[in-house]
Amino acid sequence: MSDAEIKGLKAKLESEKQNCWWKMSSQQNSRSAEIEQMMNEMCSMVRRLHLPPQVDGETWQYQTNSGEWAEFQDKANKELMLKFQEGQQTCEMTIDGIAYDYDFQVMNQTNKRTKKARSIRFCSNLPHHWGITDADSLKMLLPVNQGNGQDGSDDRICFVTDPAVMSTLEDLLNGSKRRHDGTGCDCLHGRSTFRLVEAYQVKNRELWRRYQRHVRSILDKHKQHGIKPRVIDPPVGEALTRFATDIQVDLVGNELLLFHGTREFDLAKTIAKEGFDNRIARSGGLYGSGTYFAAQTCKSAQYATNKGMQEKASTQLMGTMLVARVAIGDPHYASGPCKNLTRPPTKNVSASASNSAHEIRYDSIIAKPGIPNGQSNGVQAHMEFVTFAPEQAYPEYILRFIEE
Repeated sequence: MSDAEIKGLKAKLESEKQNCWWKMSSQQNSRSAEIEQMMNEMCSMVRRLHLPPQVDGETWQYQTNSGEWAEFQDKANKELMLKFQEGQQTCEMTIDGIAYDYDFQVMNQTNKRTKKARSIRFCSNLPHHWGITDADSLKMLLPVNQGNGQDGSDDRICFVTDPAVMSTLEDLLNGSKRRHDGTGCDCLHGRSTFRLVEAYQVKNRELWRRYQRHVRSILDKHKQHGIKPRVIDPPVGEALTRFATDIQVDLVGNELLLFHGTREFDLAKTIAKEGFDNRIARSGGLYGSGTYFAAQTCKSAQYATNKGMQEKASTQLMGTMLVARVAIGDPHYASGPCKNLTRPPTKNVSASASNSAHEIRYDSIIAKPGIPNGQSNGVQAHMEFVTFAPEQAYPEYILRFIEE
């Protein structure tokens, strides 16, 4: 082999050596970046394990190397929400010192340095019986009525067209007339047969989130002070309990499904949009200036028209009633009228090792059948529930009915 050939071979070997080193270095840097990203993800997951769950429920998530979905940290989650609501199709954000590009059209996250792409998604955690997909729920992050067409319709109040649902709701009205002890009620509406004319399901994201936050605050208060609410006594009827179970009402946590009569359909629609508001409740109620609910349709029917105390609902004067999810929490059982209350009374909580005895306010008031109602020899005929916080109840359905 000539000197020239040897020299050429050495040059070729040196070139291949450099190429090999560059490839190894590049792979090592890429691997190091992946390891660094994985470590940051693990640290983020550990931090999330020590954080309370998202109160509002809706989160942005990314797909990990293992294919599982993980929630973004609270700060990143809020920023992604804001970017999307502003109408941005793409954005840039830095998390744990790593810069990412986000594309809401293809729903992915790209590491700006390594160019590694991951899928992202939006998880709404809305009630299952709403029948709204996570993809559709993204539209609910935008201002109300944006893109809802020219008819001015409000997609928070949905007309029920499913005959099976209509039948279930009518059965609920008629199955909830009986008294707490199972006997028939002999009041005006207790002898009625309810015919459901139309129904509307309420899918109000803002009201739902507000209600969830209040439920969380009640649970946090109970945990902090060692309060263990007793089971509601007497229990509500079988029809309400069965339907509450179907739509995943937390009966164990003293969340109930109850009725609320309104004299006007427009008022029911306002409640569906803005929520129950005890601040405009009628004064002089037997158990304070709150929002009143009942476990019997015949009681709520008394307030379902402006003549509900004297007449049954008819085609000329249709009745309006809401089916509501109510966070009863730790209730105070009234022993008689308490008209001057504007919030539930307090009770003494026993001392623990960490604090002394103190007073804690109840979450609601329950008037059981049989207690004095303030009238001469009069007693409470129906079971009533009173709340004092606007966010303590969520309207599930608006029912329009007549009685036969």
